[in-house]
Amino acid sequence: MRRSAAFICLGTAVAAVLACSSLAAANEADHAIPDLSGVWEGPGFDLAAPEAGIPGPVTNASKDIQKPEGDYKNPVLQPWAANIVKHWAEESHAGRAPAHAHALCLPTSVPGAMTLHQGYAFLQEQNRVTILINNQSQTRHIYLNAAHAAHVKPSWYGESVGHYEGDTLVIDTIGIKTMDVVPLDRFGTPHTEKLHVVERIRKVSENEMRIDYRIEDPGVFTAPVHASLTFHPFKGGWGEDPCSENNVDPFTGAPMQGMPLDLHPAF
Repeated sequence: MRRSAAFICLGTAVAAVLACSSLAAANEADHAIPDLSGVWEGPGFDLAAPEAGIPGPVTNASKDIQKPEGDYKNPVLQPWAANIVKHWAEESHAGRAPAHAHALCLPTSVPGAMTLHQGYAFLQEQNRVTILINNQSQTRHIYLNAAHAAHVKPSWYGESVGHYEGDTLVIDTIGIKTMDVVPLDRFGTPHTEKLHVVERIRKVSENEMRIDYRIEDPGVFTAPVHASLTFHPFKGGWGEDPCSENNVDPFTGAPMQGMPLDLHPAF
């Protein structure tokens, strides 16, 4: 009886230790998940280039925020892609803004959706992170600890899966829709169905959040592109920001190719 009681006590003690260890591990895991709550504001417009010597994104050669002209001489661009960026630069220089998803009230894709003004909110759940974008009321969904589908159907923001690595949320995105009006940036940098975007999001401090990018597209770039964005707490109000689709070219009045257009009168 004494031996049985001893084993019972020992078993109870081991169970208690294991339970405490499991609880401690769970608490430690919870603390490892970064808190991205709050409303954040990005720098707007363009991705920041990395340190010298590392392939970076197309930048604004005009140095004028309101008159973007992409640096088509960036060596990371394949010739055909450089020609498209050059055409966009020439059109912008002449005062003819090329048709762009954001101006047409279409989703801005990735990474462009993270370069807009106004607020960003990260809703963190157990199996999903939802990114709310105040600008034109856009939304991204990142599914945690999940694998990409065997056959991904292209969509505006692509298929995003993610996981936490310490204090960093890592997002892996493929399957981003390819359209002439949906380039990677406001310089017209194109992309193909091979586009693969990895975002690493972490809080640098209570007042700063950073996203580091690795952008691969062997159909467009000669090497992976690295870039970053820095966010700070948003001081404005989260207001309603509707944007109706623009179905016509603002310069010619002609219907935009690929845009849905109902020519029948409503009444």
